Amino acid sequence: MIRLGAIADAPAALAAAKPAPKELTVADVPATAGSARSAPHTMMEEAFRTLRSKLLLRAPSDVRTFLFASARPGEGKSTIAANLACSLAGVQKRVLLIDADLRRPAAHRLFQVSNTRGLTDVLRGTCAGADAWQLSGRGPFVLPCGPLPDDPQALFETGHFAKLMADARRQFDVVLVDSAPLLAVADTTLMVPHIDAAVFVVRYGGVTEGEAALALERLHGAGGKVVGCVLSQVAASDDGFHSYASDYVKSDARAASRRDPS
Repeated sequence: MIRLGAIADAPAALAAAKPAPKELTVADVPATAGSARSAPHTMMEEAFRTLRSKLLLRAPSDVRTFLFASARPGEGKSTIAANLACSLAGVQKRVLLIDADLRRPAAHRLFQVSNTRGLTDVLRGTCAGADAWQLSGRGPFVLPCGPLPDDPQALFETGHFAKLMADARRQFDVVLVDSAPLLAVADTTLMVPHIDAAVFVVRYGGVTEGEAALALERLHGAGGKVVGCVLSQVAASDDGFHSYASDYVKSDARAASRRDPS
């Protein structure tokens, strides 16, 4: 099992390699949560409901576009963004997930949508965003990466990304943008000026305090407004809160089954 950390203040990311404070952990998440799906009455769903609530509460009402960023690859931001998109769509939000990691895209696999056309085509100016995003079978719309480019950074310098984000803001309640790792390439910092807020994802024990600080510095340096951090891949423990939460969700599922025997 892994545990998903709640939205926390940005300084919490600097303790990523240290034991996590209990208030950061919110629910157990199955280690197989590597796909975008919404399974009722599971601890995974409860975790993303909590994350959804905290994100919407923290963000000002006019903030509708969110960048999901991390220091290094493999910290869980793509899976977290995808599952959060499903959770938001589950409360009648019109949601768009943009896969802006043009080097190691994941959204088309997580949502099982076509990747023949996508963000790279929009950034080249060969199609509009509305012609490239797709309604997934799990609720959110998805704009996949599209064909991998030779020079991703050059595509973000064309000016088409700003127009895409403006169009997306008009057509969706919430826009989530997955991105390349901050310490690996400069692609993400080029997007920051066109996105309302950022969520910084840190894998527990996966980065050093210095790496997390440097990544946050790059986000802030590009003008990013970090609304919080998500701690991922926290080893589960037998603390009383999570035992209670698990029992509560299971009993709720049993009660629902009795109410609806079909």
